Amino acid sequence: MKWIRLLIYVVIVALTIFQFQGLEKSLNDSVVSWSFAKVAPYLTLLLGGFLIASWMRKNVVLKSKLFNRLLFWGIAIIPFGVGFGFNPIYQGDFAKNGRVIERVIPHADFINVDLLVITIPGCDYCYGSIPSLKLMKQRNPNMRIKMVVCSSYPKELKPYKKEIGSDFELQLASNPDSLAVIAGYAFPSFVMVKNNLPSQVWSNDQFGVRAKDVLEKYFKY
Repeated sequence: MKWIRLLIYVVIVALTIFQFQGLEKSLNDSVVSWSFAKVAPYLTLLLGGFLIASWMRKNVVLKSKLFNRLLFWGIAIIPFGVGFGFNPIYQGDFAKNGRVIERVIPHADFINVDLLVITIPGCDYCYGSIPSLKLMKQRNPNMRIKMVVCSSYPKELKPYKKEIGSDFELQLASNPDSLAVIAGYAFPSFVMVKNNLPSQVWSNDQFGVRAKDVLEKYFKY
């Protein structure tokens, strides 16, 4: 029976490591907070590591107390270390501090919008933000999300349209120069809009899971 318990712990750790991103996505689909979904796999690996280490301490006794302690802590942190190695935490993953827009100018692109995403043609990071935005729309069906491309050429919309489909609105920016200034010339930029006026803007490296929680909390309450 005791070996079955160890096997269960090892299987949980192994599944978490190999299905790390799938676990995070499943939690996001269940509408828990973005922050919890991000940390949950790491917490699972920490817990699994300590359970395995505790089992080893009870069932594998070494003569040296020092080696027992080293064995315990070594085993305890290995699952987390492996998981972190394959799925590192980047600086912007938990970022939330954007920039408050104090001098507000009415703008056509902000009408009937809750989240405006400012992009430019041929921007890999802009394309890369689309799956997260689609998930946000799925979690918040009433949130009005619009992506604008700072260009005067309709053909620049085609690559974005192919990826977005009909999940949220896409159009050319009505005033590309003005939006580029609001974005601080950092693309993509994510603008929270209140009462048809821009309120706060996050650059791509600031729009982490905590920023998404802030955005969702505002529109849910």
